[in-house]
Amino acid sequence: MLLNKWVFAAVCWTWASLASAAPYIVLFKAETSAPDANAKVIHKKVMEDRQQANDRNIGALFQALGVPKDSVPYTNLWLISGLAIDLKDQDIENVKKIELVAKVLPDQSRVYIKPDFSVRGLPAQDWGLQRLSIPELRTQFPEALGKGVRVGIIDTGIQSRHPEFDQKNLVVFHDFVNHLASPYDDQGHGTHVAGTIAGATTGVAPLVDIYMAKAFSASGSAYDSWLLEAMQWMFDPDGDANTDDFPLLVNNSWGLDLPFDINDLDAFEPLHRAIQAWSEAHIIPVFAAGNTGAAPNGMPGGFPEALAIAAIDDHSGVAEFSSRGPNYWKAGDQVLTLFKPDFAAPGVDIYSAWPGNGYEYLSGTSMATPHASGSIALILQQTGRLSTGQLKTLLLYSMETKFDFNYGSGIINPLAALKMLQAPADHPAPKLGLPH
Repeated sequence: MLLNKWVFAAVCWTWASLASAAPYIVLFKAETSAPDANAKVIHKKVMEDRQQANDRNIGALFQALGVPKDSVPYTNLWLISGLAIDLKDQDIENVKKIELVAKVLPDQSRVYIKPDFSVRGLPAQDWGLQRLSIPELRTQFPEALGKGVRVGIIDTGIQSRHPEFDQKNLVVFHDFVNHLASPYDDQGHGTHVAGTIAGATTGVAPLVDIYMAKAFSASGSAYDSWLLEAMQWMFDPDGDANTDDFPLLVNNSWGLDLPFDINDLDAFEPLHRAIQAWSEAHIIPVFAAGNTGAAPNGMPGGFPEALAIAAIDDHSGVAEFSSRGPNYWKAGDQVLTLFKPDFAAPGVDIYSAWPGNGYEYLSGTSMATPHASGSIALILQQTGRLSTGQLKTLLLYSMETKFDFNYGSGIINPLAALKMLQAPADHPAPKLGLPH
């Protein structure tokens, strides 16, 4: 969109001192593209289109305000068509008057991770792997270890030198909290999650490459802008649209509790935009359903585009804490009723890696989500890159069927999915619209 297409409000404005400013996220009016091309071209075009449009919008914003762009610190959030910036109260209304600005929202710090250490009775250390038939899967499909599949994780970090990760092909780490270069985990949650996805003995897919974004502090809290920067980094870790280094799926074992009500999608528009961008570029968003029991799935797991994962115990019952569906969202003048959660996986008393070369049992949909992500990684090793819709179709055909607001559509079954993909010609798999 050309700059001269915008008609700017007349604003007499000088940049206030940042000494008493607070952090905000400015969203521009969204510009989206839906290129009809192969998967690699889609990713590159989505990225370049969004970056170019956001550069134009940021330049136009500061031009309208009469402030040199290079004189003000800000974070370019091209993934969501916006930026993060510190503003004083008197600045906010001036920014809102500019026609290209859609919203100005506080950059809030919220607690997204609340791990549960309760152990019901020390089940078998690998019961989650057994429940997903991983030992049998490795016998029938010995190469199905996730090799070559890039899995993103947004969490509290990772102890990358834990024995569970010594054999990993690659661990890429970026710290959006303390900006340290070397991998670390000052909370533990991220190491545990990574161990379930990719641990040598505790992992579903032990040879995947890990892309870990530390976006949560030691308390499990994060500013919205930290999460948005992490989600943007996942879209292109090396900052070069021409290289094929982005994850095929991202594990998000976190979320914000929602009341049992019609919740407003617009209230969470920045995160929603980020997930929409992932989906547009065929990066699969896997989220925890939430740990609020009878309440609906949390945000962002309850969004339409996200795959929300519920937790089951070692008796295949839905965990008492696992959030239920449906989710109701107000979107403009419409109310969306969403069948949530999407799928279920083991999530009670899960044994996995812990910082200090240790191990720990944890419970939560945070623990179910990496079981699902590891299973999806095994599928993607066989199929190559899939859209969320293509993957969901395959999971629906291969899952253990439930179809209710506790389990979602059913319990993920990676062994059945791989068997379906390798069905003989005289017993073909359903037509799933998968790439050849």
